Amino acid sequence: GGVGVPVLPAVATLHIIYYAFPIVRGREDILEYAYADVLRAAATVSLFLAIATFSAYLLLRGMRTATVLRAGLLSDSQMVTLVFLGLGLGNLFLVAGASDSLWWLGGFFGLVRSIALTALLVACYFLGVARGRRVLTGGRWVVAGGGLILAIAVSWSSLYLVGGLMFLLAASVGYVTSRGQVPWLIVGISVVLVSILHAGKEEMRHRYWRQESGTVARAGLAQLPSLALEWFRVGLQTVGSPSPGRGALDRASLLQILLKVQFLTPAFIDYANGETYAMLPQMLTPRFINRDKLKSQAAMDLLNVRYGIQSVEGTETTAVGWGLIAESYANFGFVGVALIGILVGAACGLLTRWSARGASVSVPTLMAVAVMVSLINLEQVLASLVTSLLQSTIAIGVFIFVLRLFPAGRRSKVREASPFDAASGTGLSRPAASNVRGR
Repeated sequence: GGVGVPVLPAVATLHIIYYAFPIVRGREDILEYAYADVLRAAATVSLFLAIATFSAYLLLRGMRTATVLRAGLLSDSQMVTLVFLGLGLGNLFLVAGASDSLWWLGGFFGLVRSIALTALLVACYFLGVARGRRVLTGGRWVVAGGGLILAIAVSWSSLYLVGGLMFLLAASVGYVTSRGQVPWLIVGISVVLVSILHAGKEEMRHRYWRQESGTVARAGLAQLPSLALEWFRVGLQTVGSPSPGRGALDRASLLQILLKVQFLTPAFIDYANGETYAMLPQMLTPRFINRDKLKSQAAMDLLNVRYGIQSVEGTETTAVGWGLIAESYANFGFVGVALIGILVGAACGLLTRWSARGASVSVPTLMAVAVMVSLINLEQVLASLVTSLLQSTIAIGVFIFVLRLFPAGRRSKVREASPFDAASGTGLSRPAASNVRGR
């Protein structure tokens, strides 16, 4: 019954999978540590979540469902049009990138990638909103759904699941916020499918991985169905195998990184004292201005080399995720964990409060969804997260500018109520305040 986009609850829930489940399931790399070490790591994660929750609570307390909400940026027909435009632009970029056809962009690749993928994420969100409002039906729904499936399939052809999951998540959030219902059947099917694919990911990478470049030999559009069937078959065989450590829950873990950091710091390795955070200004410089700028994973690579997880050469081909909690502890210990908890909680609280007075298709809601989708990738460190959020913000700004070019007379004249407004008596057909005054 809450209002606004639930940024922090969505992010916090995933900490159960990444930190609690590995303890319950007794992963081998965690059993190497003493009980007291595991308990300390669990308490560290709890500290982060408690501080983040309290910080968000201070900003959300007293917030009530607004009786009059802001009008949406688009009419239903305009929103459907942008769904197809965003899906088309995003899929064009994904297909071109999968075929290595974007080399000519040079230093502008990152900017184009940010705009194209943000447009695709926004289109996925709009798709969920339009479906929830039942304005996307029939043949148009089949085409739009096919575009979403294509985006997920092309993204997954890299044998990385996170990209396609972000598209699916954005569409789900749009549907839930506009419809007020969770599509449990689709959620259940998605969880089963992702679990099977995650189980077969290691074997598929072994078959198709390019050792010299650390990338995957991407399949063309014609080969996608056969690749998908092969991956699904390998995943089923792996799920049925008695060998441990290959399931999705076993592989989704950041606890072993936190355990390693707390065991070694500061007894064997000194605190980094903000060294990874100091890289952020260099990362924010566009590559077309500074061709020698640090890559987005530079801070994570530094930590992996510092703690002996990877060699310098190894960071060129693979990446080992850390997450905000382990990074903050490596820099400042428990003080760092508390500070990052305050930062994340305050940011999530502000976005939820801001989006509570916005329609499903509004600047506050789009920003909140973009930040939530970025934060859900728990393996990022702060510098790469901020860089990603800045790129998404710029892309959304461009997107909103394009929306403003639509004729004002065709935009929605009805102020949109939240699906949670039923209890307060606010109907979806409530006229805008300006219309009431006009009458």
